[in-house]
Amino acid sequence: MIIEAGVSDTAVFYSGYSSPKEASKKLNMDELISENPRAAFLGSSDLVLDWIPAQLGENHFKFLGASKQSYIHTILKDFHSLDLHPIRMEPGPGAALRAACHCFPSPSRTEPEIRILFGQDKAWAILSQGQFPLGWQRITLEQGLVEDKIFSAVKSLVVYARWRLKGMEVERVLLQGDKIPEELAAKLSGMLHLSVQCASSPVCDGNFIAFGLALGALKPDTQAINLARSLQKSLPLSVIFPRLQAGIALCVVSLVLLSMWLHVSDLGHKVKKLKRENAQASWAIGKKAYLIKLHNKGLLDEAGPLSDYLTDRVLWAPILEGLPGLLPSNARLVEFRGEDNIWSKQTSDREVGERFISIRLAAKFSPEGRMPQAIDGFVDTIRNSAVFIKNFPRVQLQGINWRKDIGSEMAYAQISCLPKQIKRSSWEIKMIEEDAEKSKTGGKDSGKTKKETTREE
Repeated sequence: MIIEAGVSDTAVFYSGYSSPKEASKKLNMDELISENPRAAFLGSSDLVLDWIPAQLGENHFKFLGASKQSYIHTILKDFHSLDLHPIRMEPGPGAALRAACHCFPSPSRTEPEIRILFGQDKAWAILSQGQFPLGWQRITLEQGLVEDKIFSAVKSLVVYARWRLKGMEVERVLLQGDKIPEELAAKLSGMLHLSVQCASSPVCDGNFIAFGLALGALKPDTQAINLARSLQKSLPLSVIFPRLQAGIALCVVSLVLLSMWLHVSDLGHKVKKLKRENAQASWAIGKKAYLIKLHNKGLLDEAGPLSDYLTDRVLWAPILEGLPGLLPSNARLVEFRGEDNIWSKQTSDREVGERFISIRLAAKFSPEGRMPQAIDGFVDTIRNSAVFIKNFPRVQLQGINWRKDIGSEMAYAQISCLPKQIKRSSWEIKMIEEDAEKSKTGGKDSGKTKKETTREE
C-alpha cells in the first residue's frame, strides 16, 4: 500500500529564498541565512526542514518547508503503529493545488497565477507556477467580508512575488470552487486590476486534499516538500516503486507457467514417440512373450553378420586419400596392396590372409651409402596416423632391398600393416584349425574317432 500524508498549513512554514548559485544537492543553511537574515530561525534544531530548488526566469531560489519536529514525529509514530509507511508528508496546500490543476489545468507552465480554492468556511490563496506552489495564505470566509479578505490575500501574494521572488508579476487570478457567483469575479477584477476568472471544481475540503495526496502517491518521484524526510527510515522497494512487487509476482507466475508448458511439451513428445513405437510393433499385439523373444532372436541372427560388417569393416577411401600426403618428398610409392576378406574362414592367426596392407616404398641411398632416413620417417608417420591406428595399428618394416638403377642407387622397403592381434586360447586355436582342415577335405573326418578326439583334448 502506498500512502502519502498531508500536514495542515497552520503547522507549516513555507517560503522561497534567493540562491546565489544554481541548485545543489545539499542545503547550506549558513549561506542561506547570510543571504536572507530573516531566515535565521530556520536553523533551530527543533524544526524539520525540506527544500526544493527552482529557477524562476534567470533567478535561482530554494523553497523551504519547515515544521516542528515533535509534531511530525507524532504523526509518523501513529502511522508506524499501524505498520504503515508514508512515502512523504506534504503540506496540505501543495496537495490541494495538485488536485485543482488536475480538475482545471493551468494555461501556462511558466507564467505565475494565483488560485483561490474555496472550501466551506475557508479558502486558500495559492501563488503557483504550473503545479509548483510558490506561496500561500489561508483565508477565513466571513459573511460580508469575503471580497476584502480575498483582496488582502491576493495583494499580499503579489507583494511577495515582487519583492521576495525578485520582480515576478502576477497577471491572472483564478477563482475555483463550487457555484462561485459571477459578480464576485467582476468585483474582484475591479478591485485588483487583474484578470479574474472562475472555474468549477469540487469544494476544497479534506476529500479534495486527499485526492491531491493520492495523485502524488501515484507518482512517487513528484517534486514536492517532504517534511518527514529527515525522520524517515529507508522504505521497502515495493513502497518506493509500486510496480516492482507486481512485476516480481508476474515474473514468478510466468516462470511457473513456462515450466509447466515445457513439462507438458516433454510429455507430449514422449507420448508421440511411444505411439510411433506401438504402431511399428502392431504385429506383436496379442502374441505371447516367448514368441516375441523368438522373433527378436531370429531378427538378430539375420542382421548380425551385416551389423558386424558395418562395425568392423575397413573404409578404404580415407586410407587411399591420406596416403599420398604421408609420403616423404624424397621417396615414391612403388606398390600398394590391401585386402579385407570378410567372408573367409577364420584361421588361428586372424591377420594372415584376412586383412592386411602391403606397401612398397623406394628411396635413394645417401652419398655415404647409409639407409635412407625417409623410410624410417614414413614408418613412424603411418604408425601415428589416425587412419591406420583404427584398422591397422601394427606397422612393421619387413625388409629393405638394394638395387642400382641407371645413374642412382635405390633402396626398396617392404612395409606391412596388420590389424590388432586377437588373443585366442589353445582350445580356440585347435577348433579353428580343425574347421579349416575339414573345409579342405570336404567335411570328411580325419580318421580319428570321437573317443580319440576327446582323449586328446
